[in-house]
Amino acid sequence: MFRILYGICLAVLILPVAVSAGESGGESSVQPFHVRVSSYAQEGDNPLFDGKLLYDGDFSTGWKENSDGAGAGQWVQLFFPDNVVVDAIFVRTGIGEGDNFKKFNRVRKASLIYADREQQTVTLADDSDLQQLKPLKKITNSLSFVIEDVYLGKESHTSGISELYVEYHRPGPEEKAAIEAAAQPGKADPAIKVSPKNESVKKLAESDRLLTEEEAQKVFADFFYRFYSNFVHLNDDYPRMYSEKEYMRESVVFESFKRMIEKRGVLKYYQDAIVSTKDLDIEIRSLRKREADLTVTGFYEVVFDMKINTIPEDAKYYLIKEYGEWKVAEKVENPF
Repeated sequence: MFRILYGICLAVLILPVAVSAGESGGESSVQPFHVRVSSYAQEGDNPLFDGKLLYDGDFSTGWKENSDGAGAGQWVQLFFPDNVVVDAIFVRTGIGEGDNFKKFNRVRKASLIYADREQQTVTLADDSDLQQLKPLKKITNSLSFVIEDVYLGKESHTSGISELYVEYHRPGPEEKAAIEAAAQPGKADPAIKVSPKNESVKKLAESDRLLTEEEAQKVFADFFYRFYSNFVHLNDDYPRMYSEKEYMRESVVFESFKRMIEKRGVLKYYQDAIVSTKDLDIEIRSLRKREADLTVTGFYEVVFDMKINTIPEDAKYYLIKEYGEWKVAEKVENPF
């Protein structure tokens, strides 16, 4: 899918490029999230930072920024598969153990930035243990950890973090309504108790019933329009349209492709592209309350730089409903 789209864009822009492969993530006890960094001191042949190093339990590995200064302004951004409430943040600043702990800079002060751009300043001890930070109670789909100040290293002024991960949960309708109400000063008590009959609960109950054939056609037509549009525009919501189980793998591939496009300076062509899915034929093979088997055939149109390109599609999809939203659990493309 990425190969076809990139080939079309190359034909329009006439830009040669070498593709760098991403590395898929394995099973982990840490809740899934995708990692993006401002810079990193590359080790080995992989041009992309391996986010698994931030939750592997090994204090001798992790993220080392690669800026000219001591690390101020450098960041790690975590992307979650859905809108969540972060319960705890775990940080182990510095790289190395024992006498090596103070070899690199350690983070002294950092800003936590949520998806709505609200910020929170935290101060960390110059301690070799894992530290736990208390986040704001907010609904967010990302969290940025931005270095503001550091404890200087004895041998290097490169800043490093060996562990950075979070615990989170998806808010239910009542909690979500209470958090949203609390975010409006003067309009609600932060400790508001929401009746089970509130609108969010009604919408969730409505979303969990079996769709009629007519409803299903509209729902899936909208779903695949957003799916292909997010894909073409390289929108960060694209990996979130996959199930939680597939989110990590898709995020790594997506990030590798997007980073390649950014390096070539052609990201704007993707973001400004016009997408039409009106010529896609969606056949619902089977439908249950929380599962659907579909085939998508035909083609969708992408307008790059005023030129219309048709991209063929012939794929089978297995969708599941997670937390009230349809997600891609499996996609099998038929070769052309």
